[in-house]
Amino acid sequence: MKLSAEVALLLKHCYNSLYDGRPTEKSHLSIRKENLYTGMGTFYRKAEYKTEESWKGVVGKEISYQGNDVEVYFEEGDFDQFLDKLSSINTVEYVHPVMEHAWGQRVVRFYDPDHHIIEVGENMKAVCKRFSDEGMTMEEISERMGIPLKAVKAYMR
Repeated sequence: MKLSAEVALLLKHCYNSLYDGRPTEKSHLSIRKENLYTGMGTFYRKAEYKTEESWKGVVGKEISYQGNDVEVYFEEGDFDQFLDKLSSINTVEYVHPVMEHAWGQRVVRFYDPDHHIIEVGENMKAVCKRFSDEGMTMEEISERMGIPLKAVKAYMR
């Protein structure tokens, strides 16, 4: 299965260096974790696609598909714009529609062409701004999101 140009463009929008424009039969996403700890979590910075054969060489076994056992996560600053682009692609198969977590972050999950789960969430700065735009104080945002006031202040800068 080839990576569709629409999905590749969508992923590129969400994560600029994700896709180099050379989809292959059975592409696989490999994330390299770089420990860039900011006090809010560890972030992933580099992604690359591998062919099925090169991925077999990495893991040393057969590749299984459609296991629903792994997801790749991205955060998007303009979540509403991302949703508009996503909804314009009629071939997207959703795991679930947009949902809002208890702490207020909106997320959507869908499948890539190889049936891996892609999750895209509203970044936390955007969540804080949305709550502020709705009239919440920083203290109320802190309480609502379950994060320290110091973190809310940092996100609101």
